Amino acid sequence: RVIYRPTPADLDDLPGVFDGLVRRIMVVGGGCGILLHEAADVAPSSGSRRWLNTAWRQGRSLHVPIIACTQRPARVDRLALSEAAHVFLFMLADLDDRERVARLMGRQTRSLPNLETPFSFYHRGPDGSVRRCSPLTL
Repeated sequence: RVIYRPTPADLDDLPGVFDGLVRRIMVVGGGCGILLHEAADVAPSSGSRRWLNTAWRQGRSLHVPIIACTQRPARVDRLALSEAAHVFLFMLADLDDRERVARLMGRQTRSLPNLETPFSFYHRGPDGSVRRCSPLTL
C-alpha cells in the first residue's frame, strides 16, 4: 500500500507529478488500484496527462481499478467521467456540477431533484440504469 500526499513543491505541477506515479504503475504491468480523493487536482477539465489518460482507458485490462472522487465534476477531465463503470452522485450544490453529472447519468436524472440528505445518493451502474439509494445504515 502506498499513500501519496503531495508536498508543497509538487503543487507547482501536480498533474505532472501524479502522472509520473501512474506511469510507474502502468510500466510494471498494473495490479494496483488508484484512489483519487480529489480528481480535479490531477485530472483537470483541460485533460489528463499521458499515463493517467492511459489508465482511464486501459486500466481495467491491467487490473488497475480507479476510484475517483470529486466535489466538482464540472472541473474534471471528461474522459475520467465517461470511462466510469459506476457513478455515485451525492448532494451537489453547484448547478454546473449537477448538470454535468445529469448528462453523464442519463436524461431521466435531469428531472430528479437534488438529494435532501447528505447520505442518500443516486447510482448509475454499468447497464446505464439509475436508481436512488437510501442512506447506508451502519
